Amino acid sequence: MSTQSIKPPFPLFCDRDGQPLEDGYIWIGVAGLPPIGNPVNVYWDAAQTLPAVQPIRTQGGYTPHCWTICTLVAVDQSQAMPLAMACS
Repeated sequence: MSTQSIKPPFPLFCDRDGQPLEDGYIWIGVAGLPPIGNPVNVYWDAAQTLPAVQPIRTQGGYTPHCWTICTLVAVDQSQAMPLAMACS
């Protein structure tokens, strides 16, 4: 019998209490460096035609674009690391 990993279709960003991050900010940057000062190119689509401007806002823990929940695509995913922050 083979096994298969089951993953959610969209990433969920949570706050410190484990609740979905509401009205938060996400920066995606080079792994190992502060992402705010070292951003990587991020897109709303796999074809890399719709750039996502950072910081990216969250609603209910998700990253919406044009009122639709989307998955973000980093150009070099091996070097990308997200940082999520709550709105104060």
